[in-house]
Formats: sequence, C-alpha cells, structure tokens
Amino acid sequence: MSLKNKITNILLERMGDAVYEAYFRIDYRRKYRFADILTSIRSLRGVTIVEPQGARTKMGEELDRSRLEVKFVPVGENIKEYVSAFMDDVRKIDGVSSFIFEKIIDIEKIKKTDR
Repeated sequence: MSLKNKITNILLERMGDAVYEAYFRIDYRRKYRFADILTSIRSLRGVTIVEPQGARTKMGEELDRSRLEVKFVPVGENIKEYVSAFMDDVRKIDGVSSFIFEKIIDIEKIKKTDR
C-alpha cells in the first residue's frame, strides 16, 4: 500500500469517528429559492448532507418554515464551537430569516452500540 493510500485510510477512519447528525428549524423568505438556500448550506465547511424533514409550513405572507436534518464532520473545533460557527454561517445566507438548533446525535456512538 502506498503512503498516500495509508494516509487517506487513516484520515477516513478518523473522520468516521466524528460524524454527527443535527436537526434545525429554518425560517426563510419565500422570494428566495429554498433549493438555493440548501445548496448554500451544503457548501459550508464540514457539511456532508442537508435534507428537509416533513412539509414546509407557511409562516405569513413572506416566510416559510422547514425542519432540516444536517450531517456533518466538525472540522478543527470541538462540537459546540463548530455548531455555533455553522449556525452563524447559515444565518448569513441570503434568504435565511432564522436558524434554530433542535437536537444533535453522535452517529458513530450509535453505530458502536448497535454492533
């Protein structure tokens, strides 16, 4: 096995130890495409998957609300710092009115207990 492959395998194993799944509530302005907002969230550091959960709720003339499931690998920080920075970054995306944390799950911890 080449050195490059060894390093890649080590990094992949390490990343696998820190996969989290979190749920958030997002309020966004209807004049912005929801798909574009999701794409912007997906482009943020450490994010691997962003999926809406359930139906959108109309919150008034201009706002909709949705629940999001986000899977991520916290990069370079502890989990609290990463989530805080992630939420700040999402709130800066055009069209996002509110982004509220609901809960977080350590996926790897669950996988290890299921084995």
